[in-house]
Amino acid sequence: MVVSWIGINDVRVQEDVDVCMTQLFEMAEMMYLTGARHFIYITVPPLNRTPAGTSTPVAPYFITLPSHPMTPFPIRFQVHH
Repeated sequence: MVVSWIGINDVRVQEDVDVCMTQLFEMAEMMYLTGARHFIYITVPPLNRTPAGTSTPVAPYFITLPSHPMTPFPIRFQVHH
């Protein structure tokens, strides 16, 4: 089993989330090709509930999961495999 924790410091609001997630799932693909079959992805908490998020505006897509920019990546990986 492979467990990946995507932390707030890994994907910050100012960084390109697609680049970070593409790299993560490229690594997952390599692990799949070498035999890994069970993956768990723990994502960032709602950023509006963090200490910094309560004092500064947070992009709406970091608040709700269905519109979260990370959501399509594990879904595509699952469908592909």
